Amino acid sequence: MSKNNNIPEAHDEMPDWPLPLRRVGVKNVRTKIRICNHECRDYEVEIEAFINLPRNKRGAHISRFIKVINEAITRPYSSFFDLVRTVANKLFQEHEYSDYVEVYLKTNVYKGPYNPASVKLGLKAEENNVKEFIKIKIEGLTVCPCVQKVYSFFENTPLDKTPTHMQRTRLCVTLLSRSINIDLDEFIELCLSGFSSQLEGYLNRYKEYLLIKRSLNNPRFVEDVVRKVAFSIFNRYKNTMDPDTYIKVSALSYESIHPFNVYAEFKACLRDLENVLL
Repeated sequence: MSKNNNIPEAHDEMPDWPLPLRRVGVKNVRTKIRICNHECRDYEVEIEAFINLPRNKRGAHISRFIKVINEAITRPYSSFFDLVRTVANKLFQEHEYSDYVEVYLKTNVYKGPYNPASVKLGLKAEENNVKEFIKIKIEGLTVCPCVQKVYSFFENTPLDKTPTHMQRTRLCVTLLSRSINIDLDEFIELCLSGFSSQLEGYLNRYKEYLLIKRSLNNPRFVEDVVRKVAFSIFNRYKNTMDPDTYIKVSALSYESIHPFNVYAEFKACLRDLENVLL
């Protein structure tokens, strides 16, 4: 008989402290994947995956997590969610003693060379109950409409020729639903539309002038940013997403003339948002 057949299996032993564990798994698994949608692109990603562990199992088979991820990333996917769902299904197959799975993926999606959108998405699955989520964080420029109007009032200048203070603003948008099927590039563009203007890494003098001019023509409070993005989400997804989809939009303005920051937040489900807007 092969000695390999007698290798001890500590994971299957009864633990000294027989308590069920809600989450056991791996974090910070860094790898590359390929997404082929409008075009094929490679992404550096960080994956987290967890299962629940029953009280009679001393340990989870961690090598199976890596095996599942290794097998999953060998082919391209049409979306990040397709990869996450594949990993979740395979984890259930590899851990027959588990009835709960979580899988998360983090990456950066660049809409310009210097301003990536931070993306985290994933799912939780338990029996027939699945919840998927996506969170986007990205920065843009906001122009204060209050100072612009006050300055224009006292100096009698046209609004689009009137100075005001500007600052970077960080936007965070979260969707939580039974199933999320969105075009990620389109969703990021929707988020960026809330700002007075997008950020630019390289600007010569003329392009900098154009950026400031464009921004002065589109002044936004941080409150405007949040409302605009929430409204855009409703308009775009009201007919394609579950009405119980939870939406959270928040923005933090790094104030340029104050020694503090300004924050605004909106949260509601799509159904409630429809009742407010229609």
